[in-house]
Amino acid sequence: MGAGEGYMASFIYIFRKERCLFVQKFIKNNSIVEIWNNDIKILDFKSNSPENVWCKIGILEKFRGTHLFGLEYAYTQSILQQLSIPRCQPSQWCDEDIMNSLYKYHLKKQTIANVNWLQLFKEWESCGNIIEINIALDRLYPKKYKFTDRELQAWNSMLKAAGCINITPFNNNISKYKFWTQSSDPEVDKKILSDLYNLGFLNPYPSNIQNPVKIFWESFKKCLAINKKGSNGIRRILSIIANKFSYEELQNKLGVGIIISSNTINMARKYAILNGPGGQQIDKPKITYNPPLSKEIENQFQAFFLDKSNVTMSSYKVDPKTNRPILYLLDQKEAPWKRFLENYPNGMKRTTFMTRIADGPYRYREDLGGLCSICAEYGYETFDDLIKIIKLHIENNLIQNKLLQDVEQIRRHMKREYVRELIVKNNGQIEHDECINHCLPFAFESIVKEKQLLENKKEKLLHYLAHQARKTYLNAQVQANLLKLDKDGAILIVDYKMRILPKSA
Repeated sequence: MGAGEGYMASFIYIFRKERCLFVQKFIKNNSIVEIWNNDIKILDFKSNSPENVWCKIGILEKFRGTHLFGLEYAYTQSILQQLSIPRCQPSQWCDEDIMNSLYKYHLKKQTIANVNWLQLFKEWESCGNIIEINIALDRLYPKKYKFTDRELQAWNSMLKAAGCINITPFNNNISKYKFWTQSSDPEVDKKILSDLYNLGFLNPYPSNIQNPVKIFWESFKKCLAINKKGSNGIRRILSIIANKFSYEELQNKLGVGIIISSNTINMARKYAILNGPGGQQIDKPKITYNPPLSKEIENQFQAFFLDKSNVTMSSYKVDPKTNRPILYLLDQKEAPWKRFLENYPNGMKRTTFMTRIADGPYRYREDLGGLCSICAEYGYETFDDLIKIIKLHIENNLIQNKLLQDVEQIRRHMKREYVRELIVKNNGQIEHDECINHCLPFAFESIVKEKQLLENKKEKLLHYLAHQARKTYLNAQVQANLLKLDKDGAILIVDYKMRILPKSA
């Protein structure tokens, strides 16, 4: 009676001695009645018509189901008529009043006024069940008439309201052409078209119209075949569409006659990311290295690290990279750089200096006790024994830490600062520093006074102190003799104190 899905009606009545709400509605051609008590749904009933569903409920039997649904009221019918969408079946196409109501509701406001729209349905009745709507509309409208999207949507709505079904086996991306049927069993026609299309017997474009998709793939394939840049040209051309299609689709469309491998497609996608789709390849940046150092700067660097006041040379260890003897830095890297900068302010820059040290045969914080027996016994072992004695006999942590700090300061002074305070001129003469002679003997008092057993350790430290002074003096004598050396002279240096490893011996 004009009502369909979306229609709802309700009333209140007694059900099982409770005041309940009866909600009636239509869903997918089914009549449904729900019974609610407050917010709780007690029961629901469903049937194919209002009369049948109320028969299942078993109450209010003196009223018809349509009456209970409110469909027999004049006001309800007037509202439904205003809101109803006119529809018909193909058997009613001969009734012009029905067809005019469809035209006024769906198509009149969306198309031109002088179109003979009814002619389409008359021809359709005589030519069979299936038509192609775009070709049929072209015969109704003037030549070169361009349809708007809203106009085509209005025609689709009118065809659906007239009982027609769209049975096109492909989507809009493949072709704009659409097949419609007026058959009472449209599923049969739809399956036939789908089978023909899947088997390749149905062309989505008429024979007199070229398929733009096919033209595109043929043209693109031709571009790949005639390019003169070989694989690089194929990669660049393919990068235009490589990210738009799958590997399988590209190989199926372009692989006949041309080898399009998965690797080629992958390289084309990378090319599109780096250079843009089809863009010109970006030139690799040219790396320019710093010019080589001048001979003067190289000589300055070599002379600085030949000075034994800066490094100590190993007699048995060799750097595997440069095949040169290991040079042990007497201080951290920053300290040699500062001294180098003072001697050669216009020489090598800091970054180059640090890089040379990192890449060269230079070491720091490596045990030097294996180089000289006196340094090993008096300079290292003695301090290790002092540290063990302090940790063994001093239980107070504050005093223990203070003594350990004093020992570390004395060791650092004897190994580094003391030798720098000994000034030897280029001619080999010593400049006397009274501060050294006066202050240094008291450097051990903080340790010696704590323990009676340290007299022998004190003697060894004094012996090591003398050894450091003698070593500094002898190194300076080598430099003084080198300055006196002429082209016909030579100097032979024999270090009889050097320790020899058992393996190499």
